Parts: sequence; C-alpha cells; structure tokens
Amino acid sequence: QIQHQNFLLADMADFPTANKAYSAFFGSSPPSRACVAVVLPPNQRVRLEAMGYDDSQLPERSGLGRSALHVQSISYWAPANIGPYSQAVMVSSKHDKSPAAQLNFRSQVGHRLTIAGQIGLIPPTLTLPCPRSFVEEAVLSLQHVRRVLAVLKSSSTAGGGWEGWVEGVICWYARSEDLPLARSVWEAHAVTVRTLTVYSGSVTHGILSEWKLPD
Repeated sequence: QIQHQNFLLADMADFPTANKAYSAFFGSSPPSRACVAVVLPPNQRVRLEAMGYDDSQLPERSGLGRSALHVQSISYWAPANIGPYSQAVMVSSKHDKSPAAQLNFRSQVGHRLTIAGQIGLIPPTLTLPCPRSFVEEAVLSLQHVRRVLAVLKSSSTAGGGWEGWVEGVICWYARSEDLPLARSVWEAHAVTVRTLTVYSGSVTHGILSEWKLPD
C-alpha cells in the first residue's frame, strides 16, 4: 500500500487539473503528500514519487498496520487538510521474523511515520501572514510539523504512541535568495538533525516554502 507521495509538477499552473485527477484515486484516508513544482525532463509535466509498505507480514486482528491523521476542521493547533492527503500516516513493520520474536510480536514492531508537506498558513484562518515573510512562514510550517508529531507521540490520541525520531527535514523554497534564511530557521529548531534542502521554482499556491519529513 502507498504511505506517502511526492506530487511533482513542471508548472504549478497545472495544479488544479492534476490535483483533480490525483484525488480520484484515493478515498477517505489518502497517503500523506507534498506538492511542489520542480524542473522535470522535457515533455514531462507530472511525476509521482511513491513510498509504499508491505503489511502482509502483520497478523490479522493484531491492531497493527496503518493509521492516518486528518485535520478536517478549522482549529488553532494545525491547519486543516486543504487537499486529498492525510496530515500524517503511520505504518507498522515487523523487524524480526525469528521463532523467538514470534512469541512477543508487538515488541518487535516498529513504526514508520510520514508527514505531509507543511506550509506557513495561520491555522484558524488558513491564510498567509501579512505582510509576507519567509521566516514567519517557515516558522509556522515547522510549528505544524512539531504539533502533528506531538499528536502522534501521545498515547492518549487515536493512532498515537509513536516513539521514533526525526531523520531529517526537506525544505522546498521558491526563491534562491531565501536559502540562507531556510538554513537559519532550521538550525534554530533542530541543530542535531540533518536537513536536505531542495530548490524549487514554484511552491503550491504561491507559498514561499514547504517543509516535510523525509520519506
């Protein structure tokens, strides 16, 4: 099954048409997703990068498998989903297939978490900061990431109890001159975690940057 997809466009002007076609393939619990415009090979307008998982090794009725987080109403803690994606998807995977591990299956299960690309919207209004500011949008984006992670870590929430760690963060930024600001914002949030920064000529809806945990 698909856990996460990077939805890459050659031109963000194609987003409405491409997004409509994309949404037809997923139901009420779609994969997490990031959507940006990047330089694609000639004559290629859309590319999908998908990360999947194999749930065939999980016992039936084990309570393990896939869980997704949806923010479907206006709130103050994180932006609502504005497209056909989940804010986060967590899947279970079995690491040890030895006979001994079979006796304590749940302790041998790890959880892989992906989070949708986060943009700097103000949650209660789903609007951008005014006046526009790369730093403010980036800080809001990372705040959304932290709050989604907090929900997934809390054992009191549905699908919670995640105990993993962040391997890195990907930042797509729309203007090349904002690269030093992107690095500064990230260093102020998580100095010990590596980050991969990718330049993009256009980010969804004219956003200045989009941030996500890596696949």
